Amino acid sequence: MGASLAYLVVQGKSKEKIWEELGLKLSQSQERPAFSRKVIEGVLTKSGGYLICDYSWKVFDEEKLIKLSTNAELFAGEVDERVNISMASGWKDGVNTWSVRHDLDEGRTHLNVVGDPPEPFSQIKHTIFEQRKRELDCCDFIFDIPVDLFKALTGFSYDGTGDIGARFEPAYDYLERIRDENCKPISDIETLPMEKLFGVLSRLGCSVQMEKNGEVVIDRRFGVGPSFRLGLYKPNSDVSSKTIQALLKEMDITFDAWLNEINEIA
Repeated sequence: MGASLAYLVVQGKSKEKIWEELGLKLSQSQERPAFSRKVIEGVLTKSGGYLICDYSWKVFDEEKLIKLSTNAELFAGEVDERVNISMASGWKDGVNTWSVRHDLDEGRTHLNVVGDPPEPFSQIKHTIFEQRKRELDCCDFIFDIPVDLFKALTGFSYDGTGDIGARFEPAYDYLERIRDENCKPISDIETLPMEKLFGVLSRLGCSVQMEKNGEVVIDRRFGVGPSFRLGLYKPNSDVSSKTIQALLKEMDITFDAWLNEINEIA
């Protein structure tokens, strides 16, 4: 399975302030979790910024990026090699000033550019498009444009080719989310017909995919983020309460959000 993570670099705020605004704290154990999709890690960059890599896809959202970039500058990025999506964006004083995004499903040359990305964007774009002309068309060269731009601006690349130290160095902070005590736990969820479950998940921003062998896979819409294997599709069958609880936990869906959508379609 390919790499899948979101990451950002904040300049102009202490790491403690960044943790506070993202709802994070230091993990009691400063050893990297064995299960990579649970990892949230941070490290100071050579330019004085602070990098956070989120393999869980549960930390960043637009509201938090606005807050983080208030009175600061922020560069955000994401990659999902499973579906060949990559993105880089810039934020300053609470405003998303530019973004560059590639999605292979939109075409091999797809590149959505919003705003005025800083240099060396035009140079990177020109170099990679020229490389694409010279080499085999079967390769997704355009995927590298947001990745290379983020590396040029911050020194970080998810594939380890940047000038920020390799993972597992002692300098990394291993982080975890602070639980919201006001959030109801996912419990007492009733068994639900499979087709109804699909409808609720769609309203919650998930997509339902069926593989050739008949297995159902739940993804975040656009295929970015965590996924959950529900099992073989069985028409008119029920999904157990225990399975739904595991699904919601993995997809980071709260009981309140689930309950709201159940009530809407009841």
